[in-house]
Amino acid sequence: MMAFEVRAARTEGEVAQAYEVATRVFGPNYHESRATKDRMLRLEPPTDLRDLLVAVAGDEVVGVLRIVDRDVELGSGVARVGGITTGAVRPDFRRSGCGWKLFEASIERSRERGDLLSIGFARRAMDGYYPRLGYVGLGGHVKNTYTVPSAQGDNPAIVTAFDPELIGAYGAAYDNTYGGLTMRFMRTTSWWASLRDRSPWLRADGFVTVMVEDTPAGYYVEHGGTVMEAAWLPGQMPLVASAVLAGARARRSELSTSLSPSHPLSATLAALNHTTSMRRAWDGGHIVRIVDRDGLAALLAEHCSADERAAWRSFDVRSHVDARNLLMLAAAGSMSSPPVWSELDAL
Repeated sequence: MMAFEVRAARTEGEVAQAYEVATRVFGPNYHESRATKDRMLRLEPPTDLRDLLVAVAGDEVVGVLRIVDRDVELGSGVARVGGITTGAVRPDFRRSGCGWKLFEASIERSRERGDLLSIGFARRAMDGYYPRLGYVGLGGHVKNTYTVPSAQGDNPAIVTAFDPELIGAYGAAYDNTYGGLTMRFMRTTSWWASLRDRSPWLRADGFVTVMVEDTPAGYYVEHGGTVMEAAWLPGQMPLVASAVLAGARARRSELSTSLSPSHPLSATLAALNHTTSMRRAWDGGHIVRIVDRDGLAALLAEHCSADERAAWRSFDVRSHVDARNLLMLAAAGSMSSPPVWSELDAL
């Protein structure tokens, strides 16, 4: 096996090689994988090549790991996050330490960027690999199934497709509904503008806009028969809930959701007959690593006592147990129920 070097990409040619490696690794359908990687690169091109880390052997890229800009809400503040994505190593370079070195380089790069956290999307902290790098699997997997009652009275809601002219309303609805939920991802206007292009099913009927006459009330997102996200503008929750139920009623007698138990709609729907399948685990959801312990402590100082702040200095963020305990403190005690992120966050 040839020796390799891990460093930042230097040219657009290396970027293209890196995404070709990811395409072939993530297959197995090359053309579908290529379309996905091309779409990701088009929607979120690397503006700083230092955020695209490559393993290079000779003049060939054999591994890649990319950092994208994200922010999550923590307490009353916002934590800057380095989002880990497009991680891949060519099969003939596996078990060479290539993946490990790419992650080590990404942590160092996140530190340079000023990230407080490093988050890998939709990965599991399994087989001891990520915990040894200081990552904790953080999140829950939820599925609720409800019996949908028959229609009662008129439903004034009108449902339409995603409308690019309404991205301001979508963002306001998301902030209104998800604001305050544990470690929710912040969303920019450009994120909303590119949402429909992030996945083919969103361009079909996956995103549903709820309107009252000509005024937006909110939206919900459904895929594979499951509602994965729902949000509304102030005072419009009953209309969005009615639209969700009406949509389920038109196609089947049951409604499935993957909404967090702390999501406001979950409490409303709980009054219906339902079953719950819940897995809350420290190896589920996304993987999270604390990059800047002191910066995180400063952000959350108002939520911690002086003794707790002093205790932070004794934690080793490379330790799986310590990292988990730190993240529990970071969420001001609410992490005993890990966050359940929307699947849209991983797109």
